Amino acid sequence: MVSGLEHWVLGLERYRWSIIVGFLLVLLTAGGIWGVFWYDSQNASKAQEIEREATLHLFTRPGNDPKKAAVNLSEAI
Repeated sequence: MVSGLEHWVLGLERYRWSIIVGFLLVLLTAGGIWGVFWYDSQNASKAQEIEREATLHLFTRPGNDPKKAAVNLSEAI
């Protein structure tokens, strides 16, 4: 007769490779999801930096020099 714990350990030994493969699949899936969120945050950060730069160009344009204002506007776009 085997106890419940021994039966559980024997089950682990029997399904060892299935458990290892399942654990690796969970790790790979978690890594992929983390990578997608990381990539999205990088793109959002870059977009925010570009928007900040464009806003800076927009608000620092000279009002009395149309040529310089056109150059700043083209840089902002």
